[in-house]
Amino acid sequence: MFQRLAVVCGLALLPMAAQAENQITGFMTHLGPSDAVSSRGVQLNDLCAIVQQDRANYHRFGLREELDSSDPVFASTDRRAMIADRCEYDHSYYRYAGDNIRSGTRYYLVYVRVFGSGDQITRITIEEGAG
Repeated sequence: MFQRLAVVCGLALLPMAAQAENQITGFMTHLGPSDAVSSRGVQLNDLCAIVQQDRANYHRFGLREELDSSDPVFASTDRRAMIADRCEYDHSYYRYAGDNIRSGTRYYLVYVRVFGSGDQITRITIEEGAG
């Protein structure tokens, strides 16, 4: 009896597991010195944290770089907090991004892709925006 119940429950979950991950949105953003320092003055080195601060600057503080694009998902603090947990990028390419951005020696134009299903965000990728 227990095995039959387990099979029925497992089959009921199949449609949820089979849902495809889709790109919800994508946007370009230009990472500058104000994006590499948190709202509390902490220097940021991880690119995910820098993009999270960029979105806070864009939505909450109105601090925008010339090439920053809007996005439909990161207007709230809760949504921006998801960036850190679901973010993927090439760590070797962006190894010194925080130092470079803060010092003004290099700005990064990045393309951010947000993936998920429905209104659930499953992952976020950061790629070089120029190419």
